[in-house]
Amino acid sequence: MTTIHLAPGTFPGFISLLGDTVAFEVGYNGTVSRIDLLHDSVTATGPQVVAFPGGIACVGGSVYVSDYGSYLTPGKTVVVVDPAHLTAIDTLPVGSRPGMLTSDGGSMLYLSCLESSFERGRIYSISSSTRMVTDSILVGGGPSDLRVRNGALFVLHGGRVWKLGVHPLTIQDSSFITMTAGINYYSMGMDPANGDLYVSRIIGSGGNGMLDIYSSDGRLLHASLGVGIFPGAYAFKE
Repeated sequence: MTTIHLAPGTFPGFISLLGDTVAFEVGYNGTVSRIDLLHDSVTATGPQVVAFPGGIACVGGSVYVSDYGSYLTPGKTVVVVDPAHLTAIDTLPVGSRPGMLTSDGGSMLYLSCLESSFERGRIYSISSSTRMVTDSILVGGGPSDLRVRNGALFVLHGGRVWKLGVHPLTIQDSSFITMTAGINYYSMGMDPANGDLYVSRIIGSGGNGMLDIYSSDGRLLHASLGVGIFPGAYAFKE
């Protein structure tokens, strides 16, 4: 096992790959670090680019970081970061409290926003070619994790997984996957090899978690796999 040491005070938050040899990490202090995956080392850390990150994604040779904002001041932008200098080179206006970002593997990004109140969650599509919002759709309060595959966007939303179409953004099934036991869904990942959805749920007040695995067409493949408390991140070896 190798430990990668970040700059003091970085407080690691989210990470995204750019190719096979470089990763970018945004810390909870709002700075972005570049990581050499061949040597398991940080090669640079830039200045603060967001007040508090909601997510990160690498698309089209650039790094995109959503600015969730501070406790008193909601963020309303996605910041484009130069991967060479780790500084902000563009800012895209979006809804309030922007969170998770995901890429379709091409030029499109998808973003979840809580918006100005808990009842007005919205999903945005962003073109990395034009650096512009191309579409958005209201989904109600609480959208969080996003995954996309073959023209379908999956949205973790409270105790459900929604399925959306992306051209344009349309709600296809707001109960594509529905939790049957537990307190709430906590996180969602997708196996890039086959599109299987890994959905964790909290089953107790102490954060004890269970993991359920579904196919990309919503079939339950494995249920109630015991995991640790607050299971919130996934990595897949291709």
